Amino acid sequence: MQAGNRVQIPHLIRSQFKLEPEQVLEVTVEKAQQIAANSETYYTRMRPDGRLNIPKLVVELCEIKAGDIVEIRLSPTNAINE
Repeated sequence: MQAGNRVQIPHLIRSQFKLEPEQVLEVTVEKAQQIAANSETYYTRMRPDGRLNIPKLVVELCEIKAGDIVEIRLSPTNAINE
């Protein structure tokens, strides 16, 4: 995690899955490599530079600090289950 509660989504991931800045994403965050880690889900939009801001409340609930490795799961809110 970067300073300011931000996470960078790599360009390859953004282009492969066609993630657009105006698209609303469901984001699940949890601290990596921690047994029984808390996970939190929230909705957000990606900034044009490919970063996501993680709300302060989510950071506190998951006990994440700048520089920690986190697991992020993204899914578009308009995904159709096939």
